[in-house]
Amino acid sequence: MSSQHGMDHYGLKGKVALITGGSRNIGSSIARAMASAGANPVILYHEDKEGAQRLCDEMRTCGRKAGMYHADLVDVARLRAMVRQVESEFGSVDILVNNAAIRPRSRISQITVEVVILLKTKNFQDMLATRGVVPDIGTPEDFWKFMLSELSQ
Repeated sequence: MSSQHGMDHYGLKGKVALITGGSRNIGSSIARAMASAGANPVILYHEDKEGAQRLCDEMRTCGRKAGMYHADLVDVARLRAMVRQVESEFGSVDILVNNAAIRPRSRISQITVEVVILLKTKNFQDMLATRGVVPDIGTPEDFWKFMLSELSQ
């Protein structure tokens, strides 16, 4: 996870990266890549506290400052408060990776209209995460935004 793999040219050294759904799967890979590039990842998790803790410990042993916060992406007021807490601990949030998503846990033939509506609603909560973060980070020039969706868990 060191930055010896030629990723320093991305200019992420010391940047704070807030990653929704960052405790597992694609989110944890993004967090590792950010750490390798010199960023300080902050993991937002909903269910996998242990995974978030392991990932933060791993990144810290590699010399990165890493943090984790339990998050409900629907509650914009709490997200804004959490961003203020992250900023007091890490500095301004420079990168937001909207990765959190849910997927159906049943066979495709068993997916109902209600499940599709739930998926659509839940998987667009990243927009709320963006609303929760954007007002609290500097200028648009200082803000990098990546819209990702992870549906394979």
